[in-house]
Amino acid sequence: MFEQSLDRFFEKNGICKIRSTSSFLKHHSVLVNGERVFDISTKIDSENDRIFVDGVQIKNKKNIYVMMNKGLGVVCSRVSDSHKTIYDFFADSIATDSNTTDSNTNFANDKNFHSCSTGLIFLTNNGSFSNFFEEPKNHLKKKYKVELEFPVSESEQKEYKEKIAKGFYIPPLKKDTGFTSKSANVEFQSQTKGTITLTEGKFRQVRRMFIQLGNNVVNLKRIEIGDIILDESLEENNWRFLTQKELETLWNQKRTIEHLSKNK
Repeated sequence: MFEQSLDRFFEKNGICKIRSTSSFLKHHSVLVNGERVFDISTKIDSENDRIFVDGVQIKNKKNIYVMMNKGLGVVCSRVSDSHKTIYDFFADSIATDSNTTDSNTNFANDKNFHSCSTGLIFLTNNGSFSNFFEEPKNHLKKKYKVELEFPVSESEQKEYKEKIAKGFYIPPLKKDTGFTSKSANVEFQSQTKGTITLTEGKFRQVRRMFIQLGNNVVNLKRIEIGDIILDESLEENNWRFLTQKELETLWNQKRTIEHLSKNK
């Protein structure tokens, strides 16, 4: 079940703009499963509900949900003068399938995921779905494998863990403002390798955190988003569609986080 508000459904499918939906509902017969609708915020299941406008059924454009193992040096944009982009690794068939998207469609993805980072990214033509999972304020768990430039002794590892668990100030970088990091968890497998789990994901956050601790990240690979783990059978820059079970897991997480946010 993939819920969205009626106004967003209309805009996505070319019926009218979000700001015009209220007026549109007053002047047109809009039926959802046989019932007349007047409220723009009405939630619909865009995959299963039957939606008619003036007697014509509106077919929802099929959404695509993809897991990709992004490689080093690849950027999450359509065009780049100096790097390959994620779009270079998709066959023409997925970009031109009339039931999914067209060749000019941009996949929504994690724009903060730097070209020097590798690993798990989600790509979808469902912008609202993507925005939720990339928005730092939603505090979705993201786990990374980290390799550091300088060895960290056992006593220093304890210090790193305590500071990262407590959170500390991260200075501004480029257009991104400074912030105090929220509690995170780091585990070491050796003096230079380990994992870090965040619930934010701001611009180059992991790299900035370790710089403040007097170290540098030389390799960074994202291996989990929420409860979805990177499929290790995917070679770099390969992708696959998310399974129905994975989508249901993500959708349940989205609803849980939204419910908790409303009840704060």
